[in-house]
Amino acid sequence: MKKLDLNAALGLNVRLWLYFAACLAAVGGLIYMFYTEQFRGYFRESRQLDADITQQKSQLRQILAQKQRLKDLEAEIEQANQEFARLQEMFPDQEVIPRRLIDLTTVTRRSATLPTKFLPLQSEEKEFYRENHYAVTLSSSYHGLGTLFAEVANFRYPTAIGKLRIAKADNLDTAIATARDHGEIPRTLTASFDLTTFTSKK
Repeated sequence: MKKLDLNAALGLNVRLWLYFAACLAAVGGLIYMFYTEQFRGYFRESRQLDADITQQKSQLRQILAQKQRLKDLEAEIEQANQEFARLQEMFPDQEVIPRRLIDLTTVTRRSATLPTKFLPLQSEEKEFYRENHYAVTLSSSYHGLGTLFAEVANFRYPTAIGKLRIAKADNLDTAIATARDHGEIPRTLTASFDLTTFTSKK
């Protein structure tokens, strides 16, 4: 009877150990599956983060390249604005008659010529621009007239001189005598011409 009880007890212990081992295996399996899934998620997230970092690095390189291009574009825009301002000065939208008179007075002083008439004439409409005509008469020496034309050619805006007429000064003897008395170059001729400037059409 005791031997039977011992065998029964041993069988019970074995079954308990087997049950305990099965429980441990089940729990271990569950833990393994849980951590495996966790690590898989971690590795998936890590790979995704690596891909995002690579993409962002690529975008950053593009941004840095565009930043340099932006500086170049800003410099080009500034240069274009300066060129536009220069062209706008050369071809203004409106003719400013006092400015033309001031410019002409300046160059007549430099060339020692004496203006006697500055008369704005009728403007002439063209397809893309407007011609502004002025009738100018002055007294000058031969070399002074050449200097005047050179000065006019160097204006900051385009000009044209037409209908040039040159004649001997009416009071030539008096002009020579007066210039000799004052140590000046005599104005021996009179010149009349049309001075043309140009303005843009809006």
